[in-house]
Amino acid sequence: MLRPRLVLPSPAHLSPLPPGAPGAPVQPGAPQQFVPNPMFKELFSARSLQTAAISLAFGLIGAMALALIGSIFFLSAGSSWASKLSMVPGLSHMMSDASGSGTVTPNFFQFLILVMVLGVSGQLSPNITGGNLSMSSFGVSGHLWMPVGLSGVALVLGTAFGAYWFARKFAIRFKWTGIVSSVIVGVVMGFVYLILAAIFPLTLGAGSMGGIQAKAILTGVSARTYFMTLLLAAIGAFFGYLLAQYASDSNNVFTAAWKWAHRTRGFVRTLLDAAFIYAVVFTVIGFICLIMLSSSLHNGQMFMLFPILLPYLSFLTFALGSFGAVGITASGNIANLSLFGISNQYVGSISAPWQLWLVFVAFLITTFYIALRAAARNIYDPAYAGWQHSWKSPVATLVIWLIVTFLFTSATLGYTMQSDTSDASLNIAAWYFLVAAVWSFLIEVVALTFGPAMVLSMGGAWKLFVGGTVRPTPAEVTAYAAACGAHFGRFPSQVAAAAGYTGPQPSFGGQPGAGTGAPTAPAAGIPVQGVPVPGAPVQGVPAAGTDAAAFQAQGGAPTVQVPAGAPAAAPVAPVPVAAPAAPAAAKAMTPQQKKLAIIISAIVGVLALLGIAYAVVNSTVFSADNTVKSYLSAIASGDYDKANGISDPQVANGKRTLLTNAASKGDKTTISNQRIISATDNADGSRTMRISYTLGGKSMTDTLTVAPNGSKFLIFKNWNITTPLVKEISVYASPAITNFTVNGVKVGAKNATASDSGTYTFNVYPGSYTVKPVTSKYLTADSTTLTTSSESSASISAEPTDALADEINAKIKDKLDTCAKSTDAQPEGCPFSMYGSDDDYRNIAWNITEYPTVTTDDLSIDSGSFYVYGGEAKVAYEYKNYDDSWEPTDSSTSFSISGQFTLDGDKLDITLDED
Repeated sequence: MLRPRLVLPSPAHLSPLPPGAPGAPVQPGAPQQFVPNPMFKELFSARSLQTAAISLAFGLIGAMALALIGSIFFLSAGSSWASKLSMVPGLSHMMSDASGSGTVTPNFFQFLILVMVLGVSGQLSPNITGGNLSMSSFGVSGHLWMPVGLSGVALVLGTAFGAYWFARKFAIRFKWTGIVSSVIVGVVMGFVYLILAAIFPLTLGAGSMGGIQAKAILTGVSARTYFMTLLLAAIGAFFGYLLAQYASDSNNVFTAAWKWAHRTRGFVRTLLDAAFIYAVVFTVIGFICLIMLSSSLHNGQMFMLFPILLPYLSFLTFALGSFGAVGITASGNIANLSLFGISNQYVGSISAPWQLWLVFVAFLITTFYIALRAAARNIYDPAYAGWQHSWKSPVATLVIWLIVTFLFTSATLGYTMQSDTSDASLNIAAWYFLVAAVWSFLIEVVALTFGPAMVLSMGGAWKLFVGGTVRPTPAEVTAYAAACGAHFGRFPSQVAAAAGYTGPQPSFGGQPGAGTGAPTAPAAGIPVQGVPVPGAPVQGVPAAGTDAAAFQAQGGAPTVQVPAGAPAAAPVAPVPVAAPAAPAAAKAMTPQQKKLAIIISAIVGVLALLGIAYAVVNSTVFSADNTVKSYLSAIASGDYDKANGISDPQVANGKRTLLTNAASKGDKTTISNQRIISATDNADGSRTMRISYTLGGKSMTDTLTVAPNGSKFLIFKNWNITTPLVKEISVYASPAITNFTVNGVKVGAKNATASDSGTYTFNVYPGSYTVKPVTSKYLTADSTTLTTSSESSASISAEPTDALADEINAKIKDKLDTCAKSTDAQPEGCPFSMYGSDDDYRNIAWNITEYPTVTTDDLSIDSGSFYVYGGEAKVAYEYKNYDDSWEPTDSSTSFSISGQFTLDGDKLDITLDED
């Protein structure tokens, strides 16, 4: 067997290496020359350091500018905010032992740094300064961080702007100089934030503790603040350096990002399209939510917090509108908010606000629009229009949302005081990344199935989706990227050609040198943005025979400086782009197919809208929650008649006198702040609602049971409240009082649900009721106020008037005058008499020398009786001596008198006791 013969090159064919060159033999006695690493030389050059410094400066300026707006809210709040913040558990405890302690209004710079730290999702912690005092000496620790705010976003954009500007100007390589420089920018920016947070802590209070002046502060110096700042600044600088190399034909980072995004293909373009469009739509929704929040709290200054609350509100509404959930945790209690309601482990669930369904509709429309843009791109770029690529965008979305959920959208508050630990958080559900991946896959499904046919059937509406197509990359941009050695791994064929690479080209689809899946032209007659027409000049690419100077004079891309040491690119002629045949998938539909597609789309659209409308109306207008809300609103507004119409109070008609609108008159007589706390579904189909309301400054809770009772309009459930919110008030009054007015409504025993021994019980709605007895000229009584939340019963005491005493005195005088006319020794039914036998006396004559006088103190309204002393009568008579002779004489006697009286309005009946 013959073996291949290995032929070594002859030394004569090798050129000698110069001394000092790598691989050259070492000359004896010759000094060794140090050759610095080219990458380190470029990394620490003056231009690289200047670029990093500019990136750092612009990032800091941008973050401060947005933080300034947020700090206006705290400045406008004055000192009130500090006193409220100092009431956070732990902070008040820290200063409780301080003499002369009090809140201190922080200055402008403290507010500014506070918002900056919150903007990067940095951690705030309470602390004490002064002497050797520390948090640990009080057993207190705490932490607070918010999601990344607009100040953090401005930090990213600022560092990207500065990095792009000078990296493009100085031709800084992205690999590896730009990558390492972006890390350096992040590291330095993290230290800048820590220094600022240490210099300007937020002062909450001050006082003297053990003779030491101490301050309670809130500081942003923490590991989280440093690493979150590092991460955001590094991300911004990274993209600035990246775009300076891959989109070098722009004047600023924003237009560079726009151009680069429109030149990308495949799943990267899908992600960028979706991110931008979703950001625009849900930023608007976030602002709307902030406006609604400010309005509901009646505090217009809340709107100035948008640098802190955005884009968090946008992320929350995006997650909720796409069948995600938001988890709310407080001291171990976990609740979840979604489109389908608010649920937790203890009290079941209640319906979510109906406005969330509008967010879902906005999300659905936006997602469908993104899918059609992807479909339009697939029409002429079939290389990425295959199911083998459909997994890329969902997987990338899954990874991105994992990072976003756990790093950038977390709001957490926690503290430890002695052995008491508490925490609260508001976060997007941890499993949401799976939901986001599903929606991303659905976009791919639409783009790969019926999406292209829908786009082609739209005719003039094509312009709505043309922004989703791919724009060509100018030849000088690819040449510059190739000259910088920008590739990682496999180098695209078109970039290699632009860089002067003349080696063998890989073959794709039988077209050598065409590049991987070169975009094709769409169906004839439909203009596609970015697709060059054969023979026509391509925007951004110099025509054949045009030199670079002439091209720049014509407004072409600016000349960029090639990094030192990079291989020079050979002059590249414009690459001709052929117009391949239209893909089979993009075949235009016939008029009949168009008509059928329109009809089917219309039917599906109408059914979808009807379904959404039904879901919204059923969960709002005709829901059990709305029935309870309407019922509570009617009671709160004093429209008791409407409340009776919503739910039968289950009280007899004669007993409903105080369940009418007339009984709700008065100031602050009804409930307020009514709301549903939770709801539990019962086995019989009913729902038990736990409600709360405020009455008389006291918060009250109660339960209502709501059960379905037939239907409304055939398709909606008719909910009926089976346990009406009816309460009782009780009044005990003297027998002389039989009628009352309650909030101006006259009631009596016939209107009471129970009446026993002077106690009257009335049915009422929750509220405050002023009870006044119906008095007369003989009685007077004070009113009392009963509240169903606390004092729901009372006793009312009546007092007699002088008129009643005068009437009784007149009755007594008549009685005594009648008795004085008697000639008997013991007048019948009279309070005075003589002792002895009638045979011993004759010619008896009575005379009232002093009438007893009844005062109001002698009258008992409760028993309806009186008893009075002080009466005196004189009697003249003849008595029989032992010799049967008669001798005239007289004597006096004192007496008392008692009796009873009854009152019925101004009618008085008096009965004197007969003694």
